[in-house]
Amino acid sequence: QENDPCNQIDCGKGSCFDGDCLCPLGYFGFNCVEIDPFYAQDLLDKGYETPLSLLEKADLKPSDIYGLTYKGGYIFYIDTNDEFPNFEGLVAAPFDVYEMAPACAHETGATDREIGTGNRNTQKISKVCSDHPQHAQPLTFGNMSLTGYDDWFLPSINELKLIRSHLYQLGRGGEFFPGWYWSSTEADGQKAYRQDFLSG
Repeated sequence: QENDPCNQIDCGKGSCFDGDCLCPLGYFGFNCVEIDPFYAQDLLDKGYETPLSLLEKADLKPSDIYGLTYKGGYIFYIDTNDEFPNFEGLVAAPFDVYEMAPACAHETGATDREIGTGNRNTQKISKVCSDHPQHAQPLTFGNMSLTGYDDWFLPSINELKLIRSHLYQLGRGGEFFPGWYWSSTEADGQKAYRQDFLSG
């Protein structure tokens, strides 16, 4: 064992045989640390990489990753500047949810517009509107379960704009309807902002 050439080699996600690294599909190089961009989706599916780690290790740009699937949805934003301590990026649900219900016509304070605020908006809406169960709308209230995940929320208006520009306009990430989508950004107690995917 002392003379085993593999004792001194770190093959990352690969394995060592007779002093050489045997890399799993998608990896190459002496220590299996280089990534073949062609296998990006496969590496995400297997849980070997995250969208952010792909950008750090592979010769990829964020736009190369938009539309790939991760954590049950389509990637449309990656936090490359480490602006948000609670997440690395955002994914859009893989299909539209047509859930018609009366609106919760109350001021909720869910007025945030920026990227990273949709979840906070949704929590504010849920807090205020849960006192009015006759108006409950599952997606708005942030308790909808899709694709094995139950942390979906209604995006802020700026998040929604990114879904349009990074997925819909590029023809990636499923079948988006060429029309209006609601955001979680409140205008007042009666109105919220929405985005027309067709015209912008």
